[in-house]
Amino acid sequence: EGDRQRKSSGLLSKAQSRNTGTKLLSDHRARNIAIILKRLPLSTQKISGLLGNLTWECTELSTDDLEQLLEVIPTKDEAERLLEHRHPEALAKLRDVEQMVMPLATLPRGVARVRLLCIARSARTHFRSTCRSLAAIRKACAAIHSSATLREVTLLALELGNFINHGDSSKGAKAVSIGSLVTLKDFKAGRMSSLHFLCASMLRAVPNRSAHEDLAAELRPVVNVARLQVQNLQASVRNFSRDFDVVSAECSNFIHEYAGQASSPDSSPNPKEPDEEQHDLIASGGDEDDDDDAPGEYELDRDAKEATRFIEDVLKVRGSACKRLRCMRRVVEKLRTLLQADYDKTVEQSKATLRFCGMSSSGKVAPKARAAAVGSELPVD
Repeated sequence: EGDRQRKSSGLLSKAQSRNTGTKLLSDHRARNIAIILKRLPLSTQKISGLLGNLTWECTELSTDDLEQLLEVIPTKDEAERLLEHRHPEALAKLRDVEQMVMPLATLPRGVARVRLLCIARSARTHFRSTCRSLAAIRKACAAIHSSATLREVTLLALELGNFINHGDSSKGAKAVSIGSLVTLKDFKAGRMSSLHFLCASMLRAVPNRSAHEDLAAELRPVVNVARLQVQNLQASVRNFSRDFDVVSAECSNFIHEYAGQASSPDSSPNPKEPDEEQHDLIASGGDEDDDDDAPGEYELDRDAKEATRFIEDVLKVRGSACKRLRCMRRVVEKLRTLLQADYDKTVEQSKATLRFCGMSSSGKVAPKARAAAVGSELPVD
């Protein structure tokens, strides 16, 4: 009993000692920070080092951990108050939570660095998943254009419609929309509809043929893509473009904040072998920097361009924080260009398929503010 009381007293004393010291954060804010920091696998000192070097390849800190870290990084006002106590003597007098969060307060552009790491980790996956969806749409469009059974059905429906309306299958309409095929079931003579007659005509022409199985096989890519939400795909393309804008703005406006950071221990020359699963690389044709750039700016950009010539995964980039950021902009820009080309190609092919089916596109052209990032909208039909 005595040992239990002494142990409880020791725990109580230890808990109380944690709350002693100068308080710079509100108790509610300090409590939330403490809860999140206890969940993180690394100390704030190590996390600050990883963020300072933009060490996105670190496996000890997951993307979920990074997203939680956004709630911990001090705001501008909190950082200013904390930095007033960063000297060892003043730091020792702070509460334990303020001491733990101090390394994050001394880190410039902390929130931006976390976002850059999240973008670096998701860029390749985001790019590939979006490209797969776009490729599935193009495959569905090609299946519609190449389906011999679908052409046979529409031709027979056209002849049947002209015979019903004009008494002669050679007179009347010259084409029929895919959507109008469904209306054949509404024109009935007794219990038989025009759709029944169409199916019977196909069966009579080739008795041993299973036309519905042939049509289903030819249009299987269309069925597979029917569950795809086009609005989500459009948002995915826009989000990728916004990610690039974040990286580009950080590189253009705050690159000096990343200078002087020590490179990570495994910083090594960038690999120069192309990834076989990736798109064929296209030489970057961007304009050279203006003559009034800061001294050495063109050389740094040229080095970043050369270093990322055969890289389409940001996680492969190594070097100092400044170099990583410059190379990241080049890689994400390259992926965005490839994705935009894929998107534009899919838009044109989708609209052509809708015209082929006799349908009008319900997609609208994006506003000017969005057109630069996305271009033409993908039809939602």
